[in-house]
Amino acid sequence: MSRVLGLVPRSANVFELFVGRDGLLYQAGDCALLIHTDGITSRPYSFSSHPDQEQLSFLFRRLENGFTAWLAQRKPGDEVGVGTPFTLFKPQGGPQEVWIATGTGIAPFVSLLRASRPCVPRELWYGVRSPQEAALQEELRLQEGKGLRLWFSRPDTGANPPHQPSGRLTEHLDQLPLEADLEYYLCGNGSMIRQTTEYLKHQGISPSRLHGEAFYG
Repeated sequence: MSRVLGLVPRSANVFELFVGRDGLLYQAGDCALLIHTDGITSRPYSFSSHPDQEQLSFLFRRLENGFTAWLAQRKPGDEVGVGTPFTLFKPQGGPQEVWIATGTGIAPFVSLLRASRPCVPRELWYGVRSPQEAALQEELRLQEGKGLRLWFSRPDTGANPPHQPSGRLTEHLDQLPLEADLEYYLCGNGSMIRQTTEYLKHQGISPSRLHGEAFYG
């Protein structure tokens, strides 16, 4: 079991849990099981921390019942299990990558941006239901001056900046850059991943350049 170091609200019902690293080795983009102290209940979460950092962190959305409700009650000094890191999802950053996320699926991309020398992608699309649900929005905006473009999908309030489309992210797929040598990394709800993958395939993008990781919490 690892020691909880803190729990920080990041948006409406989204929290970032910080725990001791205890020498754990992992890579940006990895997932790990967070394990209840009962030793039975667990769920996978992507690291939002980067291996350059001394502590581990994970983003999660609190639901009324179940495991996330328990996570949201953790306090410094409490314990939570952290399983062996795993993933086949390996974004690296750089101008040949496009990152697309919804909800807490932003976590593996935040991990990469928290590197001591972050390598930003060609574009980062981030879809949320409302501005209040955009986790780590201020932190993400700090990367804009380094070439990162942020796209927040949100209800049409008439006040969005021109570069931030309103509505569902999948309603704006025709604005994605389409180049044969780009790699596309998608993390979030299964519906977004399916729709975006099908769209890109129809546009002639090779399936070998499409990398998806469904994320449900």
